[in-house]
Amino acid sequence: MTGHAYGVGLVIEAPDAQLLGRMLELLPPGFQQRQQGEGATRFGLTTEDGVSYSVERDGSELMTGELDVALGIFDTFVRGHVALNARDRVFVHAGAVAYRGTAILIPGMSFTGKTTLVAELVSAGAVYYSDEFAVLDQDGRVHPYAKPLSLRLREGEREQTNQQITELGGVAGHEPVPVGLIACLQYRAGSEWQPTELTPGEAVLELFSHAVPASTRPQESLLALRRAAQHATALKGTRGEAAAIVPDLLQRVQAAAASRHAT
Repeated sequence: MTGHAYGVGLVIEAPDAQLLGRMLELLPPGFQQRQQGEGATRFGLTTEDGVSYSVERDGSELMTGELDVALGIFDTFVRGHVALNARDRVFVHAGAVAYRGTAILIPGMSFTGKTTLVAELVSAGAVYYSDEFAVLDQDGRVHPYAKPLSLRLREGEREQTNQQITELGGVAGHEPVPVGLIACLQYRAGSEWQPTELTPGEAVLELFSHAVPASTRPQESLLALRRAAQHATALKGTRGEAAAIVPDLLQRVQAAAASRHAT
């Protein structure tokens, strides 16, 4: 199967049609099939015994394991490859939702509680954009990366399950939106909600630390991040239960949107 996601060419190979179908389900949102594969990176699974599977990139073995493990590795490498090499886009490790046409970014790696907070925001009426990557263009606007949410049964635990946004009664966004709020938050059970406000420069540094192409395309990354942060309110701190802070976040992003329109 040949196609592209966010301008990154991909060739997906598997020993049989059933396995290929499972691999295609793991591809980044927005993957589109196309005929020409010139310049595309080849990702594939191979097996000699139907028990152990090798994950390969351009013919080089990346890792070997049982099928479910191999599919997880394939998923991780393909998503990372697209995030690093997307044309005219800067991928930031962050959750993203929109409220009344303005985005809330929640930068952070795994186990910082961003997916749980995204889910609570969506349940409160926000539009879902991503729980993994905020995809920014060079004007600093956020584009959809609407994969299923990887929700953990309890915050801080590793066990997780994928859930479609419609199961939460939410909807996914389709149009790029400007950033109104950047919430750099860490979950800590029982924490009191007392965030500090960051300057635009501090907000850019926070986002830059989570930008996938920060080391390979630093100037392009900084430009997109500066434009994303220039009219946004930025917060940093710890939080307790996600549901408790959602009303305040929505109020703040609404105020930021009103300020943007006033100027």
